[in-house]
Amino acid sequence: TCVDVGSLRSKLLELADKLGYHGANIYVIDGSTRSAHSNAFCTGFGKFRRICLFDTLLPLMSEGEIVSVLGHEIGHDRLYHVHTALVFATCYS
Repeated sequence: TCVDVGSLRSKLLELADKLGYHGANIYVIDGSTRSAHSNAFCTGFGKFRRICLFDTLLPLMSEGEIVSVLGHEIGHDRLYHVHTALVFATCYS
């Protein structure tokens, strides 16, 4: 499902834009049916970027904390952590 919760959505998109993660859509993933674990991640590239938040994350944290989590996740993308891990995994396999 797409997030449409007013100020939280606005803050998340504003941070994404500020960090150069343009064109992202925000989705809430139904993780509570499988686990109580909360998580968030960013995926895709270009106009197909997605910000994904588990539904278990939203009631546990304040808006400011959720914005911080998103900043952390976008940091992985901006610092090429996934790309680097894929290169290392390919080289060592």
